[in-house]
Amino acid sequence: VSSSRLTPFGAGGPDAYGYVWIDNDTTAPGTPTYNWVDITTVGDSIEGLGDDNIVGPFSVGFDFPYYWYQVNQFYVGSNGYLRFSFSGQWAQPFPGIPDPAEPNDVLAVLVADLLFGGASTGRAYYYSNGVDSLVVSFIQVPGWSTGGSHTFQVVLNRADSTITYQYGPQQGTFSNDETLIGIENATGTVGLQYLADLQPSQNLPHDSLALVFTPPDSTSYQAHD
Repeated sequence: VSSSRLTPFGAGGPDAYGYVWIDNDTTAPGTPTYNWVDITTVGDSIEGLGDDNIVGPFSVGFDFPYYWYQVNQFYVGSNGYLRFSFSGQWAQPFPGIPDPAEPNDVLAVLVADLLFGGASTGRAYYYSNGVDSLVVSFIQVPGWSTGGSHTFQVVLNRADSTITYQYGPQQGTFSNDETLIGIENATGTVGLQYLADLQPSQNLPHDSLALVFTPPDSTSYQAHD
């Protein structure tokens, strides 16, 4: 999807735990700065991605706080997502966020029917500094039946526990408009949705979009694991 935000929408949340989001298409305080991190020359290439599959696990490189627990490994899904736990391969369509239906424990960076392998130009990389920063990038990934090219990444920052999604050039459409952007906990009972099925239209991913999910300083949420 190639789109420019016409009307600032800005920020959203909190979810039941307390996560909020803000993007750089708003003038509200705390607007993030788009700062694409190029890891194509320093990161590890993620091999084995194809059609509707998931590979891993890979090491985060440190313990990262996510909801009320810590994560230190991740899996990469070819349809534009990361998972911190594995329970099988998942294809489109994804349920909305939050939803107890699998997949859960997910970072939906740009979930769509995407294609790796074969004649696909899509590539994926990850890089951890082993201390407080992890970057996973999806580069020039086409839609499964629609072609085009979609570039995006996620950055985990241990210093402030933020999760940042960044979007490079977006060309082309998605099969049946099926898209999902957001975060969701391990049980699928708590999550924060930014975009689903290309709605709301003001949240369409576009070049130079930065979107940050920030956890609360404290929470009254009680988890019963």
